[in-house]
Amino acid sequence: MEPLTKGQARVLEMIEGFRDRHGRPPTRQEMADHFGWASPNAAQDYIKILARKGAIKWTKRKARGVCRNDAPDFLMLQAGG
Repeated sequence: MEPLTKGQARVLEMIEGFRDRHGRPPTRQEMADHFGWASPNAAQDYIKILARKGAIKWTKRKARGVCRNDAPDFLMLQAGG
């Protein structure tokens, strides 16, 4: 995994914390509300960067299609399970 900036690490922590509390990853709008961003497009940009850097797995065109690369559901996907 490529190193993350402080901002990227904060977004990753938010995604993880939200998933721990709610049992699902946040929507782009929930991320935008949390960080005070004017648009959910900012969340989309962070999701793309985190996926490119290998911090998360992102399934495009799937609601809440984000999981951490070392999360059990990602490891099962990688193993074909």
